[in-house]
Amino acid sequence: MLEYIPPGTQFAKLPASFTTTCGSILKEPRIAYEIIGSPGQQAKNIILILTGMSTSAHVTSTPEDESCGWWEDMVGPGKYIDTNLWCVICVNNLGSCKGSTGPTSYDAESNKTYQGNFPFISIEDIADSTVEALHVLGIEHVSCILGVSMGGMVALSISERHPNFSKYMINISGATCSLPYSIALRNIQKASIEQDPLWNNGFYDEDHYPYNGMMLARKIGLLSYRSKDEVNQRFSSNIYKNNNKQLASNVPESVDSYLEYNARRFVDFFDANSYLVLSNAINKYVFGGSRKSVKSALKELPTKRALIMGVNSDELFPIQQQEQLASGLKAGGCTTTFIEVDSNYGHDAFLVDINKFGSAIRDFLSTTTDSYKLKTSPKYAMVG
Repeated sequence: MLEYIPPGTQFAKLPASFTTTCGSILKEPRIAYEIIGSPGQQAKNIILILTGMSTSAHVTSTPEDESCGWWEDMVGPGKYIDTNLWCVICVNNLGSCKGSTGPTSYDAESNKTYQGNFPFISIEDIADSTVEALHVLGIEHVSCILGVSMGGMVALSISERHPNFSKYMINISGATCSLPYSIALRNIQKASIEQDPLWNNGFYDEDHYPYNGMMLARKIGLLSYRSKDEVNQRFSSNIYKNNNKQLASNVPESVDSYLEYNARRFVDFFDANSYLVLSNAINKYVFGGSRKSVKSALKELPTKRALIMGVNSDELFPIQQQEQLASGLKAGGCTTTFIEVDSNYGHDAFLVDINKFGSAIRDFLSTTTDSYKLKTSPKYAMVG
């Protein structure tokens, strides 16, 4: 049961119970968040950042936690998302192990950790719990929703289910659903964990943890987040010795060390049950559900302006999915900017090629000038 909560994290405790889209009831759940910057008059400068599957709410360094955040070069004073101008709220997903209620949390009824008993969580549940958390903080609307990767799915769900929450959206490497290839990759990761002898149907402890299964799952995940060209180029200097076309003997070891180091760094701070819960949510998500086609659902979104960005080497959520999203929004009358980013870093490019994303994000945010009111004065304090 691995849980890591950054020291600057605060918590919004939701009302007594939260009912999921599948009918399960979570008692006294909480959502972890961090706030950087100050809300301006009428809070018209609030940006809600929705994360990928495995990241925490610690988006950038703060006085409370000076460690680098997962988007350190993007968010902060004087950076592309300038917190001298903008108030940034970053939330941790429901179902995670980084502060929000998830499998590592205690069930108020049983007084035991949920572990394998944690219910199915949908993207819609993550969207609803996020909006409820902001309502607890007294925030009824935000200026802009910004979602990356899985957070792009959550941004779409918030826009659909809470149409008055924000008129503006930035969606980076997101999608309206998972394609079969990415579902297959996550299913292999799932099998790797569940076939570990220590899995025990999700009821393990720190001394009997499915570590090997998680290591293998994360190595598969690492390769899906980067492009094959980037991986080949990363180790190209090791391929030949003395320019004589002789294969260097240390290439396999170099690749293995890279995967081992990065997988271990992740697995030491992320819970296996949370990994499966959030992976399943991504696999099952279809924007608009079975009620209507994706195209018609996108046309009905109330979003007024949108920035859609994707990466031409992304194999997990390929660029065609961002093109589909932008086309659907435009068809519904949304003023939409679509940018295809040229990068070899694959799905993870928004974490690495900061300059290729930052200018477009900064320019788009400068156009979000509508004013939004608060239900009450912002509380922004630890409440649970």
